[in-house]
Order: sequence, then C-alpha cells, then structure tokens
Amino acid sequence: LITKFCLSPNLESMPGTMHAKKKHHFALKDTLLSVTQENTKLLKEIAVLKEQHMKLDGEIKDASSCKKKRESTISRQSDAASEKAKLLALANRQEQEIELLKLEIQSLKTKCGHVSADSRLPRL
Repeated sequence: LITKFCLSPNLESMPGTMHAKKKHHFALKDTLLSVTQENTKLLKEIAVLKEQHMKLDGEIKDASSCKKKRESTISRQSDAASEKAKLLALANRQEQEIELLKLEIQSLKTKCGHVSADSRLPRL
C-alpha cells in the first residue's frame, strides 16, 4: 500500500543496497500498518465483548437479587404457615382441655347422685 505511493522514479536509480534498504523499510511500514489495523479491529471487538460482559453481569446480579427475594418471600410464607399450624394445634388442644374441664365440672355437680340446680353449663 504505502510502497505504491512512496516509490518514485528516483528510488529506482539509487544504488543497490540503498534501494534494497528503502524497499525493506517500505515493506516494514506496510506490515506495521496492517498489524496496526488488525490490532485496532481486535481492540474494537474487545470493547464490544467487554460491554456485553458487563451487561450480562448486570443481568446475572438482577436475576440473583430476584431469586433471593423469592426465596425470602417463600421462607416468610413457610414461616407463616408453620406458625399458623402451631396456633391451630394449640387451639385444638385448648378446645380439648375445655371439653375435659366441662366434663369434670359436670361430674363434680352430679357427685353422689345429687344434681345441683345449676348443673347445666352455658354453651360457648
């Protein structure tokens, strides 16, 4: 490329070694130019890939954050369900205790075959 524009008729008339050195110099310049162009192309590709990498990292962080929020919500729901089950079991035990106490009260009121006047318990 460069050699086409830089070679002049005067260069052809130079002595052999000088002409060879100039020719080699222009060949090196051409090589340098093509390597520089290739490096520029590669640097642009690196920049594009780096941008894509940063975008994907952001998406991964967002997905990870959403997953943690979901897990936290599920954990809270599970805790709430567990607490509800415990409270229902407690309420059932208390209901059974109330029934046992009613039976005991009834038994005490009818002791020795005597039924007291207030032997009926009000229903709750």
